[in-house]
Amino acid sequence: MLVSMIFLVIKLKNNNINWAQHLVAVASASTLYATAFIALLANVDDPKTVLAVPSALIFGLFLHYCFLRLPFYCAAGIGWSASLLAVLFAPSALGGDSVRHAVYLAFTNIFGMILCHLIESRERELFFQRGRAVAGWAEASRLQQEAEAAVESKGRLIAAVSHDLRQPMTAASLYLDLLSNRLRQEDLSGARGQVTKAQAAVSMLGGTLDHILASARFDSQADPIRLEWIDVGILLASLSETFAAEASRRGIEFKLRLPRQPLQVHSDRRALERIVSNLVGNALKFTSTREGTRSGVLLSVRLQSGRCSIDVFDTGHGIAASDLDSIWSPYNRLDVVEGDRPEGLGLGLYLVKRLTDQLPGHVIKVRSTPGRGSRFSVLLPARHADSLLHAPSDPEAVHVDTLGSPPLWGAYVLLLEDDRLTRDAVSEWLQEWGVMVLAGVTPRELLALHADSERMVDAIICDYRLPGGLNGFAAIETLRSALGYAPSAILITGEPDLSVLLPAAGRDTIMLQKPLSTDSLHGALTRAVAVANEAALG
Repeated sequence: MLVSMIFLVIKLKNNNINWAQHLVAVASASTLYATAFIALLANVDDPKTVLAVPSALIFGLFLHYCFLRLPFYCAAGIGWSASLLAVLFAPSALGGDSVRHAVYLAFTNIFGMILCHLIESRERELFFQRGRAVAGWAEASRLQQEAEAAVESKGRLIAAVSHDLRQPMTAASLYLDLLSNRLRQEDLSGARGQVTKAQAAVSMLGGTLDHILASARFDSQADPIRLEWIDVGILLASLSETFAAEASRRGIEFKLRLPRQPLQVHSDRRALERIVSNLVGNALKFTSTREGTRSGVLLSVRLQSGRCSIDVFDTGHGIAASDLDSIWSPYNRLDVVEGDRPEGLGLGLYLVKRLTDQLPGHVIKVRSTPGRGSRFSVLLPARHADSLLHAPSDPEAVHVDTLGSPPLWGAYVLLLEDDRLTRDAVSEWLQEWGVMVLAGVTPRELLALHADSERMVDAIICDYRLPGGLNGFAAIETLRSALGYAPSAILITGEPDLSVLLPAAGRDTIMLQKPLSTDSLHGALTRAVAVANEAALG
């Protein structure tokens, strides 16, 4: 019996049973073994004893298998060992017919094992179901919290958008009214000033819409990451034109400092452009001109410990140490100037943080001193590129005058746009650039206008969403099929996710996203007309 108990304890430990089950198993085994041991001391001449001992063992085995909830192999080991002890060492207490009682005990053990297995399986299933239920409740709670956060974020977005979209629209409307008044008074100097202010208001409106669309794309993960090696000097030099123009408008000095040796960074081109644009835009926004001091923004690139560091320095108001963590939150705007409300929705730095977190090996850091300025640094993987040539580092050297540009003078363009205001505005700009343009609402109307012309079409400008459920791709194909040749096309769309449309565009279609700027339209049209000129010369 002692050997059996030792074997039982070893078996329980090997099965990783908890201490409560240890105690139950030892108690059950002790009871069954004690019953078998008492049978050795029983009065075999008493018929009641002969009847009571087998009955007690059978009833004890039944309770042992069905109610103690011991693991299957543990319960079977105890039951069979107790039965064998009774059959082998106390046959006289079983009435002398040990074979018959052995069969009874064997049947009891087999039946008990079946019940034990069924109970164990059922309890295991209930345990797993309870685990799944708990996990389901936890997941439901998490989703509820996310939904509540989304509703709260949506409310904040609607409140911010309703204000920040109305503000520039109101300002632009008032400036345009003043412009009309100046023109009636033939005050050309005052009219130019109102035009500049109206353009600034519309630019602010476009930037706000762009941030909203970008935030929606990043939240939905609609923009896939495309990592490539990019010449950081060429990329920043191409962006510096916009920065220099904005700095000049604000009366702020802007400088771009590039390393002498060409440097490539491993990043996503569109994401990196947005990161730098947002950082420099914020630096220009929060840097104001002050008498007796030089106000400026510096965009610098350097190699640091094998990584590229893109630094944006400004001489603005700076950020308090207590606010450094909160600047990355969406819709967060720091009121740095008393009585002057910051522009935008407060999504710029939020998008910068989201992008740097998504791009491998990218880190964003900030150091700021209130009253003196801030420095934002983006660290990313880099390598030298000796064979590459730099774009000019002087912002003035990369400036392009879009008015009266010779490459577009005399070009012939078909414009397909169903919105009258947009159609008229684009047509007027094309005419400013010396482009001959035919504009229509449908491909049939446009082809009818073109029927009397003997000129070759240099480019097609088309909106994506057209009347009757027609999309821009189908309209461009209709025009090309009717013309008999395939001029390059510019597709203008307000869709938030260009990645869905890009595969259908092809190499001969350039896509532009609304809100549309004259610079982007001019650049795209210049490329399209250049392709047409090369085809004509070829």
